[in-house]
Amino acid sequence: MNLDDLKSGWQQASDPKKEETLRQMMVTHPSVRRIRIKLLIEVLAMAVLLALYYDAFDGAQKPLYANVLLVVSALCYLLTDLAGLFVLALPDAGTGLRESLVRYLTSLRRFSLLAQGAAIAYAAGLLVFFASVVPPEKYGFLALAGGLLLVPFYFSARQWQGHLKQVQATLLSFGE
Repeated sequence: MNLDDLKSGWQQASDPKKEETLRQMMVTHPSVRRIRIKLLIEVLAMAVLLALYYDAFDGAQKPLYANVLLVVSALCYLLTDLAGLFVLALPDAGTGLRESLVRYLTSLRRFSLLAQGAAIAYAAGLLVFFASVVPPEKYGFLALAGGLLLVPFYFSARQWQGHLKQVQATLLSFGE
């Protein structure tokens, strides 16, 4: 038995107490907690928007395609957030501590890309909904509004990178 086999066996050895500690740590990590709070706030805001948009924003006066696009993009965003809550609440446990953290970090990275894509689709749906009745002379203002919508995406991407770096630092603290 060489050193690599011994190291591999050691990394694959599973201690139930350590596994439970890891699971608890993944669920209660400060970055994960902040992401969870953000997702819950977004879910509530999106549910309120979907419940009130037709009356509050004169959905009846907008074209059908704008209404459908807004509802579909909002539902996609809402479903993405709900999926994110499940990703955070039910971490995938691997055969070892390090493997579990690597899988968790990978799923968080995937989810961050999915969440940002859903946010862009939702912003496009909002823009189309509100722009569907804009006269052509206001298109410059509409382009400015579209450009301003990119600012939150930049900060959201930076925030996701910060969260991922914190979880990655936790992974690195376990060493090799």
